[in-house]
Amino acid sequence: MRNELIDSLTRVLATPTVNRSTWRVVTTTATTTLWALLGRSLAQPQSALASTGSADSTDVSKGCLVINNDGTCPSGTTKRPQPGNVPSYNGCGPEGGSIKIPQGYGKADYRPACNGHDLCYEECGTPKSSCDTNFHTGMDESCAAAYPGPLNSLYRFGCYERSYAYYEAVSRFGDDAWIAGQKKACECCKDQIYCSCNKKCYTSASACTSECRASLACNTGICGPATAEQCPA
Repeated sequence: MRNELIDSLTRVLATPTVNRSTWRVVTTTATTTLWALLGRSLAQPQSALASTGSADSTDVSKGCLVINNDGTCPSGTTKRPQPGNVPSYNGCGPEGGSIKIPQGYGKADYRPACNGHDLCYEECGTPKSSCDTNFHTGMDESCAAAYPGPLNSLYRFGCYERSYAYYEAVSRFGDDAWIAGQKKACECCKDQIYCSCNKKCYTSASACTSECRASLACNTGICGPATAEQCPA
């Protein structure tokens, strides 16, 4: 059943159309399983999905913790970029996958938006919703550029319909891909306090003020939350 559904969707996606009802059938009556598969395919390169295991925040690496399986950090830690991570992108669809996703609509090219979406999922700390919204905006902009003016309004509308279908897929079913991207790109490091008077890092503000002998330390800018540059993991 899954293969037949994928084949049907691929045929609809592959040919530009101005038939509104056809797209409404695709976007509103496709099965949850199909959209879940499409959402995962559109959302992230296969290399990013395959690079993360099931490890939770109990694993320790280089003094930092791995991200929780829901994409968050353990209490008392903050996301920081994973040293050496190289973000990956591969257009629209899974890298080396069997599900072939059209890369646009007629003259409109969705690949820049798809590549940007892949990269966004690997931007440490960037909310999934922001990536998905920018993805939708980018595809719509390619539609407007490819089909400008009133004479192209029907084709432009068809392009917008496909753009919305892609957006819905990743918005509703791309959570796993976003979490995989965050796990690949980030690590969770313990929050630290930076003391500007002696340029040292501490695990608490009281330790900073004690060594600096400053009673109003945090209120006068002597100590405060450290940046990754000030206190590297």
